[in-house]
Amino acid sequence: MEVDLAIVGAGASGALLAIHLQHRAKNPISIALIDRFGRFGRGVAYSAPTLGHLLNVPAIKMSAFSLDERHFVRWMEQNHPPVQLNDFVSRRFYGEYLQACLNLNPSDRLAAVRCIVGDVQSLKRKGQNWVLELEGGQTITAARTVLATGNLSSTSMPWRSKDPSLEACYRHTPWDQGAFDCLSPEGAVLLLGTGLTWVDAVLMLSEKGHRGPIWSVSRRGLIPRVHTLPSDPTEPGHPAVYPRSLRALCREVIRSGRWAEKGTQNWRGSVDALRPYTAEIWRGFSAQERNRFLRHARPYWDVHRHRMAPQIADVISQRLASGQLKVLAGRLGNLAEKQGKVRVELRRRGQPNHPITITVDRILNCTGPAGKLSDVDSPLVKNLLESKEIRPDRLGIGFDTDAQGRCLDFQGAVRPNIFALGPLRKGTLWESVAVPDIRVQAEHLAAQLLSIE
Repeated sequence: MEVDLAIVGAGASGALLAIHLQHRAKNPISIALIDRFGRFGRGVAYSAPTLGHLLNVPAIKMSAFSLDERHFVRWMEQNHPPVQLNDFVSRRFYGEYLQACLNLNPSDRLAAVRCIVGDVQSLKRKGQNWVLELEGGQTITAARTVLATGNLSSTSMPWRSKDPSLEACYRHTPWDQGAFDCLSPEGAVLLLGTGLTWVDAVLMLSEKGHRGPIWSVSRRGLIPRVHTLPSDPTEPGHPAVYPRSLRALCREVIRSGRWAEKGTQNWRGSVDALRPYTAEIWRGFSAQERNRFLRHARPYWDVHRHRMAPQIADVISQRLASGQLKVLAGRLGNLAEKQGKVRVELRRRGQPNHPITITVDRILNCTGPAGKLSDVDSPLVKNLLESKEIRPDRLGIGFDTDAQGRCLDFQGAVRPNIFALGPLRKGTLWESVAVPDIRVQAEHLAAQLLSIE
């Protein structure tokens, strides 16, 4: 098969790009939209099994079109019970929305999108084109390729023990098929990580009527903060001077978050007001400052920047108040199989010599996406790194790109016909995982790709 453009990944990133290509194309263009699971427009995030899994961004900010901010809200009014602008809508509905946008009046679109279910194993140059090799032997030749794989999962185990008997009680992610199979409602569960994936796991256990203890551990024991209603960020003002260090950034957050009333801090507004300038601030950081941010500030940034919907926070609060849900700051110690269960040693932060020992029926890895490209389980990413066709960014958390999203090779030269979109640009943009950020990238990239025609 030969196409003008191949988009690898059809979650929110790939779907949004295809949507904008459909809406903007003035000349015919053939597009292969490839997804390993066939969840076009949904990905992992918007394939939530129940309606109780909510977006962590208000509906007014989730339009696929930055210049039509009420587009998603209007779609909800036409297809589901109407919502208020600041409501937190089911993620499943948002997946339906992206699919609907992708298929709006397809006969009227010059951008012909062909949805292909397949797992891209490798990417090789053939003259000025790219040849994508899929699992099973199918190949696609594309004049240009966009990598939009979204968040990638890690292959690394959260413990060093190689005892295979432990694996029977372990699940790599709460989204794994059968992650909760054969788990007694009274069984004890250990969740590794306390970010948004942890929130999803607690919610799934609650929906299944789980009554047993739920232990949770992460290095700092931080959990996502809560959105306020209505969402009302501080009015952003362009910084006179972008902070050039982590210390200066912290001072700016504190300064801009000051509230005259009662001398408190409007930290939500302060963090949100930085959003339009985060990429510029990040680009201004040296490699040393970026590494310092990842080591010391990232956990705090994540829990304040990526917050829970109030309804979800209520579920978490109830479980914490009842004592069923426990959150510890620390790390895993020794693990051992014990009569079909796992005996776990938890070494608490600041008290490494006084560990807690628990026995659990199930361990769920809730640490979220892979931190480094070198840890991911994607054959395509491994192929690209080994072939040195394109290079990772300086932190190794994504691919190196220029301002237009074009990938760079190992010599730093621009690859004019291969692009990265969404979380794969995190190392160069940082804010590159949420729909409001990705849709702007998708709009700009669609305009750029169509101008090449």
